[in-house]
Amino acid sequence: MNTAVAALVCLLPTAPPTADTLEARLAPLAEAHKGKVAIAVKHLVSGESFFYNADEVMPAASLIKLPILIEAYLQAIERKVKLTDSVTLRDADKVPGSGILAGNFSDGATFPLRDAVGLMAVFSDNTATNLVLDRIGIKTVNKRMKAWGLKETRLNAKVFRGDSTSVDPVRTKKYGLGSTTAREMVTLLETLQVSDRVRPAAKQAILGLLLRCDDKEKFTRFLPDVDIAHKTGSLRDVRTDAGIISLDDGAVVLCVLTADNADRSWRADNAGNLLCAGVAKAVYEHFTHSSKPVGKAGESKSKDELFLVGPFLLGDLCNKSERLMKFLDGIPKAGGPSTAEITKALNACKVSILDKRVNQSGKWRFAEGPYPRLVVEGQLSLRFKDKKGEEIRIHLEKAEVFHHSTDYTVSPPIRGRLEINFSLVFNPPVDGGIIYSDVTPAITYDINGKLR
Repeated sequence: MNTAVAALVCLLPTAPPTADTLEARLAPLAEAHKGKVAIAVKHLVSGESFFYNADEVMPAASLIKLPILIEAYLQAIERKVKLTDSVTLRDADKVPGSGILAGNFSDGATFPLRDAVGLMAVFSDNTATNLVLDRIGIKTVNKRMKAWGLKETRLNAKVFRGDSTSVDPVRTKKYGLGSTTAREMVTLLETLQVSDRVRPAAKQAILGLLLRCDDKEKFTRFLPDVDIAHKTGSLRDVRTDAGIISLDDGAVVLCVLTADNADRSWRADNAGNLLCAGVAKAVYEHFTHSSKPVGKAGESKSKDELFLVGPFLLGDLCNKSERLMKFLDGIPKAGGPSTAEITKALNACKVSILDKRVNQSGKWRFAEGPYPRLVVEGQLSLRFKDKKGEEIRIHLEKAEVFHHSTDYTVSPPIRGRLEINFSLVFNPPVDGGIIYSDVTPAITYDINGKLR
């Protein structure tokens, strides 16, 4: 190729992204915004993604409370803290900004640590956040994020206590409460959604709080009635949001970070809020419009789309759990029936998983929300006589199913791995208290409902 032709080729414009791509939908929104913007989007089933300035370190504002939330539950699992422990609010603890504690609760008010965590997650309560950090620490949050490969996701200080509690004065001055990148935030959300690092019961609790986020000015603003578990942040020139949108063909994780915004108002229609809302709307429309209808795998349509996996016998599931068997073995010692009798009786209670078929491309489809539904049938309460002839009772208090992991890469039948969590309660009290046992035996099955 001669020099003239080569020069001409270099001058030819590159083809614009096609209209049905994430880039075509999202890049114009980011470029039109007056301020710094970072965006990251990833569909957790198809892997389709979009990244815009995704490795730029940006102020997180209250979005940094998401890592705090995760750390609190992980420390509870590790028995470093107890979510049932009491927290006492003092006037000296109260800080301004978002939340309900500072303006509505009196000095000396006492409540469980779990409630402080909930107030932080749902209402972005600044005072509650500091009370949580008093128990779990600042450096421990950063240590966990670094261990997970999220080295720029850092909490710098307690809220409105930067002068006295900063663990990194340089970053505090530059980023305020905390920092992150859009890529790291979607990685954190993906880890929460699909990895084994967070136990199913804790995962359910965390996502349940994020689903209740009360900030309606950002991601949820233009969305229809769809499940979105998210956390937001707002400062004068900063707006952030990151979350998980649950769609029929899989979850989508997304994050929008903005900083140095020209619009520094606190109106609901602040330009940063509208950008977050616009990105979420565009992402939702992209994936819902491109979703393929459920195809053959049994010719399932509408009402026939749902199918049942199981049923599994509760007693058989008990035998899969060493922890539950230890619980059951203790009942005869308290005057109850033998373990074998209890297990046999529990087999009158059946649990089934309600799910959806796969489509032709082999993508998983859930019944609703981020998890399949659990159907419980049969005897939920077992009554026995103890050695004194007095009635005792064992009942199923709750039953839930958690999507643990799924192999999306193979064609049907797809093998899914789920965990069923249930609690058995033994009544009357033993040693002064009712015994609870949370059990999560893993269940593996294929798309036809065959237990593997």
